[in-house]
Amino acid sequence: GRRELLGRTFREAFPELAGQGYHELFDRVYASGERHVSRAMPVRLEQPDGERFVDLLVEPLRDADGRVV
Repeated sequence: GRRELLGRTFREAFPELAGQGYHELFDRVYASGERHVSRAMPVRLEQPDGERFVDLLVEPLRDADGRVV
């Protein structure tokens, strides 16, 4: 489905991911600065057809001073 994403945090954009480990995963990437790669990670979104599986790459973005932003 369509949802507003611009200007929203990951938690605001995908509240249904609470309890699935995604919010914590993004927090770890932000805190550590280390990228995360996974394959066939289960995810349940607000859709009638239930669970899906995603390949995921979470890459931290850095500012000019090298800080994760």
